[in-house]
Amino acid sequence: MVDAYTRRILSRHRIIRGREAYHELQALFHSALPRRTGLFNEYHALLVQLGKTHCRPQPRCAGCPLGPG
Repeated sequence: MVDAYTRRILSRHRIIRGREAYHELQALFHSALPRRTGLFNEYHALLVQLGKTHCRPQPRCAGCPLGPG
């Protein structure tokens, strides 16, 4: 599932431009990860947690596990 957290995180880390369509972002994950539902669910949960703690609308980059954005 691609949501606002995913889009924000990928955009801030310059993995995407930020205006990609949902299906383009979904294809990015499908091409990079094995097609296992549990793995996708885990990635999504980790991105949500990162979005809630660090990559908020007003970023809190200090201590981010991904490093500087």
